[in-house]
This record gives sequence, structure tokens and C-alpha cells, in this order.
Amino acid sequence: MTEEPFATTQPSRTRPQPMPVSNIPHSVSSASRPDVRPDEQPDARLQAELARAGCALWLATLSLMTAYMHQQAAAHRALLARRIARNLHTLQGLECFGEDCRWRFGRLARKWEQCGKPCETRGHASLGATLRNALTSFR
Repeated sequence: MTEEPFATTQPSRTRPQPMPVSNIPHSVSSASRPDVRPDEQPDARLQAELARAGCALWLATLSLMTAYMHQQAAAHRALLARRIARNLHTLQGLECFGEDCRWRFGRLARKWEQCGKPCETRGHASLGATLRNALTSFR
């Protein structure tokens, strides 16, 4: 039996499939809730879609946090921080996440709100204020 050095078959190219509802943490599905009757299936389906959307928003928020860390400009960082805080507040209100998880989202949102405030309110002088003070001292 001789083996060919190169495989002649191409790997199959399949589209990535969405994550099954059972793998989404704290998701609500009819299988995990015995009180859901068969006539309530559309509601369970909507809850599962909401859970998927919540996971997608969480992943997008993590991407924004990465962008924040790579950004050098203070103004851009403040805008990113405000957007992150808004996303975290939205995640805090989603019931598809557990109570402990939503509490953590709320705590993170408050911290990111502080990062999004202008420099003057955090006790640091902004670049504009520093330049104004420097220019007025030369007069």
C-alpha cells in the first residue's frame, strides 16, 4: 500500500453555524424551562434570539475595549469609553443574562462612564487648559 504525499481532496468549506441555544450561557429555551408550554414556542424563540443578540453585543463591547486600549488620542478614548458604558448598560438590562452577570455589567458600566468623562472633571487638566494657562502666563 503506497501513500500519496499530497492529499487530493480539498477540505470542505462550510459556513460557520450559529451557536446552538443550549450553549449560550443563561439563555432561555423551552428545553430548559419546564413551565413553557408548546403554544409558547414563539416566545421562547424570541428569548433565544435575544440571548444571541446579547452575546453579540458583549463581543462587540469587548472589541471596543480593545480599541480603547490601542487608541492614543484622549478624545477618541473618551468617545469609546462612553460607547462601552452605553453597551454595558444595555447588557445590564437584558434578562437573558444571570442576575450576577447583570450586576457586573452595571458595575463595569459605571467604571467606563468615569473613563468617558472629560479630563477636567476627573481632576486632570486637559491639554487645552494647560496650553491656555501657559499662554496667559507669558503675557
